[in-house]
Amino acid sequence: MTTFIIVLIFFCFCFLVYKNRHFKLPVKSDGLNIFELILICSSTSFLLYFVFYHFSNYIWSFNIIIPPEKFIGPATVFSSEHDGIEGYVLYSLMFINIILSFIFTQLSSLFQNRVIYLAIFFNLAFISSIYFINIGFTPPMYQHNGLPPDLSIMSVVIGITVLLLLMQKYLHKTLLLLIIMVLLLPICFISTGPISFFDYSYIWAPALRMLNGVPVSEIYFQYDLFLSLLAALWMKLNLDLNLFQILGQFSFFMFFVGLYIFSKKFFINKTLPVSFLISLLTIRFYSLMLDPVSLFQVTPLRLDLWVILLLLIYYKGAYHWINAIVLGLLVLSHKNFGLLYLFSYIQLVFVLFVIDLIELFIDKKINFDSIKSLLQKHFFLNLKNCLIIFGFVLSSILLFKGFVPESALLFQKIGNGMMQISITSFYWYIPILYSLGFLLLLKHRHSLSPNYFHTGLLIIFIAIGNSMYFFGRSHEHNILNISGAIILTLFLLFDLLGQRSIVSKIAIKQRTNEKIIKDINYKKKQFEFRKRVVFVLPILFIAGAAYYYSEKISGKINSQYENFKKDQRIYPVNFVPENLATIVNITKNSKDVYFFDYMNDFPYYYYGKYNPPGYYNPCAAWLLKDSLSCFLQKLVAQNYYIVTTNLDILSGLLPGINYYKITNENGFSAISKNNAGLLLPETTVNPITHIGINSDFGKSGLTLFPIDLNNNFIVELLFKPRTEQDGSAIILSNTGDDKGYEGIKIQQKGPNQNQFIFTFGGGNSWSSDAPFLLHPNEWNYIVIAVKKNTFKIFNNGQMVNSGKLDFTIKNSRFPLIIADGYDQNNSFNGLIKEIKITNDSITEQIILKTLNSVKLQLN
Repeated sequence: MTTFIIVLIFFCFCFLVYKNRHFKLPVKSDGLNIFELILICSSTSFLLYFVFYHFSNYIWSFNIIIPPEKFIGPATVFSSEHDGIEGYVLYSLMFINIILSFIFTQLSSLFQNRVIYLAIFFNLAFISSIYFINIGFTPPMYQHNGLPPDLSIMSVVIGITVLLLLMQKYLHKTLLLLIIMVLLLPICFISTGPISFFDYSYIWAPALRMLNGVPVSEIYFQYDLFLSLLAALWMKLNLDLNLFQILGQFSFFMFFVGLYIFSKKFFINKTLPVSFLISLLTIRFYSLMLDPVSLFQVTPLRLDLWVILLLLIYYKGAYHWINAIVLGLLVLSHKNFGLLYLFSYIQLVFVLFVIDLIELFIDKKINFDSIKSLLQKHFFLNLKNCLIIFGFVLSSILLFKGFVPESALLFQKIGNGMMQISITSFYWYIPILYSLGFLLLLKHRHSLSPNYFHTGLLIIFIAIGNSMYFFGRSHEHNILNISGAIILTLFLLFDLLGQRSIVSKIAIKQRTNEKIIKDINYKKKQFEFRKRVVFVLPILFIAGAAYYYSEKISGKINSQYENFKKDQRIYPVNFVPENLATIVNITKNSKDVYFFDYMNDFPYYYYGKYNPPGYYNPCAAWLLKDSLSCFLQKLVAQNYYIVTTNLDILSGLLPGINYYKITNENGFSAISKNNAGLLLPETTVNPITHIGINSDFGKSGLTLFPIDLNNNFIVELLFKPRTEQDGSAIILSNTGDDKGYEGIKIQQKGPNQNQFIFTFGGGNSWSSDAPFLLHPNEWNYIVIAVKKNTFKIFNNGQMVNSGKLDFTIKNSRFPLIIADGYDQNNSFNGLIKEIKITNDSITEQIILKTLNSVKLQLN
């Protein structure tokens, strides 16, 4: 089947090239025709595609590989994903593809022999066929769930397009614009789903830090400063955070209206703006997986600020100083994309310089004076802009105390979550589009206005720059997120296909004989046919997009219709926590609180009036366990409370924190420094853990971290058991199952109330049970001291059991669990005040001294 398709595509290309190649004109009217250009661009893309995957393992090897267990939270899910320097390589390949395509088109003019020429292009047709078969054709995120696409949606979309085209023809342009704006209002401002609180917190948390007076150099901005500045203003005005998504909706509205108005001015073919708008709505808006503003990071406020620069270049020209002001502001406040747009602008002015230089060679005016004059011209054209941009770059360095934050450098080194581009990614079609658009701009540049030519080049360069968002995390969904610039590039191509080159007009003036007149008439018919094709191509593109994304379009429109009937413009979400009083209670009304919650830490800070500490906020922004553990140690040392509802996750980060207290209430746990009320003396020699709990756990235990015990260890417990215990109640355990024979366990001996046993695993079996009695409704100070092959158990200073051991302990991989077992069906009934575990030895004198101290403090 694949072979058949390759052959079919090959012969189609061959027919189109042969049919459209006209060899008889003495004056070359249009250079290479469109099919020849497509073959050159696609063959060049295949060459670079082949080279990329030949060296892909090397390209993907540039990240530091870190074991998954070193990551924390959400970062763990993406720990296996990394792409090395893929983004930089693909970004460079887009320009190499353009340059090589241009060179190959120039070389093709050297082949005057008809047979050689056709042989070359037949080979290019074969290479292109292989390329297209290899990457396949699956539009980004096309999912039909077993059902065929809905043809009725395609028909409706085409019908709306045709209707707007007719209205464009018969209505005044201002009236049509008003109608389009009215139609866009419900489209943009009626949600189809709730927002992602997790995604929005990456914008809100930095904003809250700014409002608390933290310098921007000490704040982590995953989505850059600009979005958080908007959020800070929103918070300063005390507006409902649930309404913040309206900014994203408004940005879509302005994006569509702005590009429609721009396209009406920009496109030479005045039928294209309507089709362009419908294409944007279909792909950039309705084809997305979620509601368009569910993830604020993919709204035009982040991904499509290039529109501002585009409008300025078109209306003010390539060298106006206002361009530098806008670029400087983008670099300062929207750094990642601002830099990409700055590079796009630099590429534009550089290409314009190269074109002027080449024209000197073509006109044979190349000499020292002409080159000097050209250099001076471009130097003074760009001098003011360079100085302005340099000033903003310097300001950025001073503001952020460095141009590239350490967090960005760390992220680039690790590459966590950076997917590798698929060998069948739809994006592999797009380099052909860039190269083809660039070649057609050069081909028609003498018949285009300077503003059109400059803006057209910038469109291509911006589309390539925006692609870095896809090159990073190369998920096909991100092609849709950056599709605005790509679709504009496609419609630029449509517009250029309908243009006749200036060389054709020269040829028309050279009618000296019947043969030339015949050839020129042929070209005129060909041009008229091409104009009709250009009218149809956008309609076919819209039909294809509506066909493949009909399910998503239908789902979103139905949701909007239902919400419209309910007068529901957004999905309201109550962000205000209901348990702030609990947090105030367990933290003793302290404002020095750090919330360890990967999903919901921000609302506790915002609505609880806390100042979020630390560079990385929200908490999920942390990548590595070690660095977070060190940060938590510093906070505890500064008398901060660490509050969490996920103590089982947090416990794995706390082995380095030796002294802390845990207070539990209503599902919250607050971890604090030793001065919160520990009674047992601190130990600085080989401490494992020292926990002040003071809690009755009821039916839920407390999960801590795995512990490593050596041949000499001490377990000290201060607790008050109740009279009745469930059978096999556990005070302390880190054993996962009976077959592992690992770890220690202090557990009631069956139904014998408050008769507990101490045992541990040696790898092949459990040690003999060491029973001891507890005093119900009284404080019990239990000390279990293991020294090499002996053990002693003390209760309130008196030795209640001792003996010899057959083996040393084998440490468990399971977490330490207090007041319950691994299966969570062995809950302890009583108040546990303190637990201390140390790799050390202890004497009876120290035990008695500690007991007297504890009694005194308890009394």
